[in-house]
Amino acid sequence: IVTENVDFPDILIADADMITCLVPSAQLDATGSDQGPAFNISWTTQDGLILTGAGTLSPEVGSAGTYDLVIVNQNNGCESTGSITVEAALDVPEGTLEASGVLTCVTDEVDLQGQITTDPTNVVFSWGTDQGTYTSNTNTLQPQVGATGLYWLILEDQVSGCTDTLE
Repeated sequence: IVTENVDFPDILIADADMITCLVPSAQLDATGSDQGPAFNISWTTQDGLILTGAGTLSPEVGSAGTYDLVIVNQNNGCESTGSITVEAALDVPEGTLEASGVLTCVTDEVDLQGQITTDPTNVVFSWGTDQGTYTSNTNTLQPQVGATGLYWLILEDQVSGCTDTLE
């Protein structure tokens, strides 16, 4: 009697989180796949970065890319493969910041001119100062100031979490 054992390993990979400036790595999850001492597990990538756990069902990865999982059933040599693509949102907002003039004996206020030069759709901003004084509302990209000091504008992309500080 001839029998066969062609039991291929089951692979189940959950969707991965997106890599951002705030979350610079992602944990892959293939724990729903066949596992145990009879299975050899191996992750590889051509365009990503495996940080830890390449021989486990839940490796940590540090960049966007396609990650390939191979599970081999050691009892019969049957091999299954699966893959997942990890995406990244790493857009850094860009902008400019200038003062409209100089404070003098006759000019006691000047406008700061902040501008977002990248797509402003997901960008929020905030103002800060060290020893300066804002004389108007800072909910605008053109606030007025009335004292010397260091002023800065922080731009943050709400999708990627990336920031840029302009002085």
